[in-house]
Amino acid sequence: MADVGVCVLAGFNHSCDRKHAAQVSGDEHHFLPTLVGLAAIPAIVKPIDTTVDKLMETSISKVINGEIKTPEDASAAFMTAMGSFSLPPVMYLLAATIKPK
Repeated sequence: MADVGVCVLAGFNHSCDRKHAAQVSGDEHHFLPTLVGLAAIPAIVKPIDTTVDKLMETSISKVINGEIKTPEDASAAFMTAMGSFSLPPVMYLLAATIKPK
């Protein structure tokens, strides 16, 4: 008999024992976080894009376009750029700290 989990996930219930095919354990549901993550992509694209645009407009774009006129402008652009560069490592450190072992 074919692996019950493979039969259920692949949609081949007709070739599996129906009594066992209906009993899907939690191990076969390992694909659910992936599906939820893929389904969330359309909802998170716009906020991420907006945030990156604002960060770029207040930092790197000002330098590239020569819009830095005062030391305060340079300081603000530098701090915005450094803040955006330091955020990912901080988030990874936080995730590693709270990750169950």
